[in-house]
Amino acid sequence: MKQVLEKEDFSLTFVRRLRKLDPGERARLRRNAGLAMKESHNAMGLFYKKLVYDRILREYEEETYFLVATLFTFQKKHKFNSENVGEEKEEQMASKNFGKSLGEIKRRMNAKKKDSAKGLDTRFERLLDADEQQLPFYMRREVQFLFNNGGSVDWAKLLKDLLRWNHSDRYVQRGWARDYFSASIQKNN
Repeated sequence: MKQVLEKEDFSLTFVRRLRKLDPGERARLRRNAGLAMKESHNAMGLFYKKLVYDRILREYEEETYFLVATLFTFQKKHKFNSENVGEEKEEQMASKNFGKSLGEIKRRMNAKKKDSAKGLDTRFERLLDADEQQLPFYMRREVQFLFNNGGSVDWAKLLKDLLRWNHSDRYVQRGWARDYFSASIQKNN
């Protein structure tokens, strides 16, 4: 068994493993979206057997990887069939954080009808203020919203950001807020 040594490499490996899940496995994970691992049903074995079998993770890391695995299932079947095309797409999205993705949806909604995304700001601010118990609920809601409105997620970036969510400087939340709000201001200028 080949051990993956660097976390940066593993985030991409993890996303590739998620892409290889069959529809039944995705459905099992999706039914557990927004739940902690201890609350999950019929998903823990799949998580360890197919996704993190070559890693020893801390408890908070396991919860974060599990959250991302369950959220990933909201994405419609990949438009790209080969792994190489998926990697190209990842490279194109390399600097796109979740706040920027939601900001793009907000701008599209407002372009169609003025102030149609008013409530999105409040929802986004609640997400930014979420603690580790609230985060799965708010992330599930926003990921569903994003995909229902044609958005996209850089999964490796999201995973890295969520692993750093509880940092005392809150630099992840600041980055998301900056990209979410500044994009709409730049568009108006």
